[in-house]
Amino acid sequence: MLVVGAPESLRGLESLQYVSGLWLYESGLADFSWLPALAEIGASMVARRNANLTAEALESFAASRVRSGALVSLTDAVPKEPPDPDAEAVVCGQPSDLVIAPYTSVAGCTRFRGSIHLSDTTAGALEPLSSLVHIDGSLTLFRNHTDDFTALRNLRRVGAKFQMRLLQGPGLDGFDALAEVGELRLLSSGELTSLDWLPALTRVRESALVMTAPPCLWRTSNLFFRAWTSGARPR
Repeated sequence: MLVVGAPESLRGLESLQYVSGLWLYESGLADFSWLPALAEIGASMVARRNANLTAEALESFAASRVRSGALVSLTDAVPKEPPDPDAEAVVCGQPSDLVIAPYTSVAGCTRFRGSIHLSDTTAGALEPLSSLVHIDGSLTLFRNHTDDFTALRNLRRVGAKFQMRLLQGPGLDGFDALAEVGELRLLSSGELTSLDWLPALTRVRESALVMTAPPCLWRTSNLFFRAWTSGARPR
């Protein structure tokens, strides 16, 4: 068994022709030129977190040397840092900004640093919001004359408060992608009967509140809120 952990380079193995196992952990090796004579790996080849060895290099080496039926478990490279969500984002506004109709000032933005207040609006007026993915501040829906919010179909996160007051109808259309909010507030929305219109919501980071709602919504919201605030949507 040859176990290699964390070296940048190796010498002295030029004549090695057989090993029962080859295990590579967190090495800086970029290729297998340090094993020029190795012809067979008898029982296992395992690779984990090798920053400079690609999947193609590992698989090619294993395919030509590991005995048929032996264990092969390969993971290429050290996991990279997750991509910066703002790297390709179009970021607009300042934290103190509050946008009230018209909404043209955020047209084309994918991230808005301020807050947005939708009051007495109609579906057509919301189209400038269609590019939004992330609102750092709050999103408030107040006394709207529509249940069609499909212009917000790309919205995934509200950093602060998502507040709905005096909603009309049993639910809203358009929030299918919304997965996370800071706070959730449902106030004086007597016609709202369920929370099924928030199918992707999995996390409410701080708190959730329902006031002046039908009894059926009270019963279901308690279950949903417990799950949301723990980070997992109920099944």
